[in-house]
Amino acid sequence: MKNKIPAVFLSLCLLCSFPCALPAGAAAFAAAGVTVAVQDGYSCDYGVDIPFTRSPRTQDYTFALYEGPAAAGAPEVTAKVTVTPASQVVIHLPLRYDPAGPDTWTLAVTAHVAPGRAGLDREATAVKTFETAPSCGCPAGTAGAYYAGDGSAQSPFRVATPGQLQHVNAHLSSQFIQTQDIALTGTFIPIGSAEKAFSGVYDGGGHVISNLNTGPVTGSDRSMTASGLFGETGKVTIQNLGIEDYSVKGELAAPLIGLCSGPATITRCYTRNGSAMGGSSTKGAMPSAMVSYLHASASASLRMTDCYAVGGAVTSSSAAGGLLGFGQSGTPSVFTNCFTILSSISADESSGNYGSGGIAGVAYSSTFRPTNCWFLSGTPAYAVGAYRSVSAAGPSTTPSGTEGTALGDFNGLQTLGLPSDVWEIKSDAVNGRGNIAYPHLRVFGEP
Repeated sequence: MKNKIPAVFLSLCLLCSFPCALPAGAAAFAAAGVTVAVQDGYSCDYGVDIPFTRSPRTQDYTFALYEGPAAAGAPEVTAKVTVTPASQVVIHLPLRYDPAGPDTWTLAVTAHVAPGRAGLDREATAVKTFETAPSCGCPAGTAGAYYAGDGSAQSPFRVATPGQLQHVNAHLSSQFIQTQDIALTGTFIPIGSAEKAFSGVYDGGGHVISNLNTGPVTGSDRSMTASGLFGETGKVTIQNLGIEDYSVKGELAAPLIGLCSGPATITRCYTRNGSAMGGSSTKGAMPSAMVSYLHASASASLRMTDCYAVGGAVTSSSAAGGLLGFGQSGTPSVFTNCFTILSSISADESSGNYGSGGIAGVAYSSTFRPTNCWFLSGTPAYAVGAYRSVSAAGPSTTPSGTEGTALGDFNGLQTLGLPSDVWEIKSDAVNGRGNIAYPHLRVFGEP
């Protein structure tokens, strides 16, 4: 009898039509009646989904993915696949394609002869070349579109390029993870504004954004101009992110957040070497080397843990702070295991209304809650420039939970009470201080 070739690909035109947006191995991929055994221990937390309809004469297949426009050389990933349902299913394969933009791959699917059909059928392979498409719902060719992730907690959008960082403005309620260092050029438009604040999660992944140069956006508080990587934030989590060589200007200017109008949790972040300039304003200017202004909204709060700012020059006509420019009354600001080594700081010290502080420019005694926070003695003289109770004025002071210390004391975790599983002592160049040793976050030293 003549050998027959199984009709394997009844839906070949549908193969590889979009990249997957969930982690490999998640329950969502284990469709009923489908088993996928990825070979050689290959794994990735994103990949491709392959709509597939099996042949009525076999359930067993080998899927192989090759980088480029042909099934040549060694495949990137190979999987043994068994499909029981006769209807269309989705096969998920982990694949380390480039999340920075469209990528060309070739899929080869081999149908194996079913038991009992030897001599009747023979193996056959079908090949399809495809290009990864945006996973964020944007049309192909959209500047900064995301090619991996769906913006959820399980699979955040992967940010790998300056364009993708800027594109966060198109998905302000999503979750993101940065996959490599990003060097910016030109003027960056802050993420979030009075029109819509950023209310998501940004995980820097232990990576750095450098050369941040922002123009201001309008904030929701008295239409003050906000400037920073994030112009205005609502409920946010920002973690594992470094910002270096920055220049931010505006009434509410800081390299990380200009205006914080919701609950913000900031963990394991740092800024190094840059300038935050508040300029002159009849409404006040409140720059800092991390977060500028904590809104008076009942929903606003700030919790900062294991963060630092070094080499920052902060200049203002009103208030200026190392980690916070101005914290309003009634909005808690909690700082734990944080420090600053500023290159310079200047603000209006004349009236008692404002001032410059190594931790905060202006803070209220009822809501400012620091624990184990340090600043370089003399730059400035106090932790808080104006420490208010109820009135508009307040003294410059170094409240409990904060302490100024000499530069040499930063070369020791035990002296500062910082945990060694989070911090390590390393040296690098700090503006105004030269090459110095001080605590660094370990998350940035890991591959």
